[in-house]
Amino acid sequence: MTTGRRAAYRWSAAVALLLSTLGTRWMFGTPRSGAVPDALRAAMLQEPKAVPAVTLVDQRGRAVTAGALFANHWSLVFLGFTSCPAVCPATLAQLAAVKRSLGKSSPTTAQPRYVFVSVDPRRDTPERLSAYLATFDPEFIGVTGEPAQLASLSDGLTAFHRVGAPDPAGDYGVVHSGEVYLIDPAGRAFARFTPPLDTGALARQLAALMAGSGPAPG
Repeated sequence: MTTGRRAAYRWSAAVALLLSTLGTRWMFGTPRSGAVPDALRAAMLQEPKAVPAVTLVDQRGRAVTAGALFANHWSLVFLGFTSCPAVCPATLAQLAAVKRSLGKSSPTTAQPRYVFVSVDPRRDTPERLSAYLATFDPEFIGVTGEPAQLASLSDGLTAFHRVGAPDPAGDYGVVHSGEVYLIDPAGRAFARFTPPLDTGALARQLAALMAGSGPAPG
């Protein structure tokens, strides 16, 4: 491991430990009427960051733009790939639990969209995405796209991913960030949450956040 990668690993571990200890989540955006719950302990940016205008393909094989995908509702977005051995299935299972918890604790609150972005388009065909996500929740949305489009989206969310070189058997790995991103109804990155997620607490925080923070759709 290089010096830079060791430093990045130590920084990530320190952040994860701090978040676990304090129960904090990093936030992007500007709250309306000071309504962000204190429990979030938000680190705010002055302006939400617009999601890049990329075109992707969903799990039904249909082209979808970021504008159409994220406009006029909240969305929770996670980048990963279906061959991921641990982080992706664990996070998607936690998001399914968040969805169930939000439905029980705040039945009148509109659910956000739950969007899984595969950064492994070579293997993750629409059919594979559809079958994979159905094991977590049939309403989850899966998208992927051309590498340049995925790179633009990843950079716009301040995420990262890297597809490794294939071995002689054609197998390869994918490295990616593990945060879950909250997109506001104007299609802007508003917050990011670092797994492991406290699903019950996050559901309650999302209900308050979506009801009282961020810009109105428009």
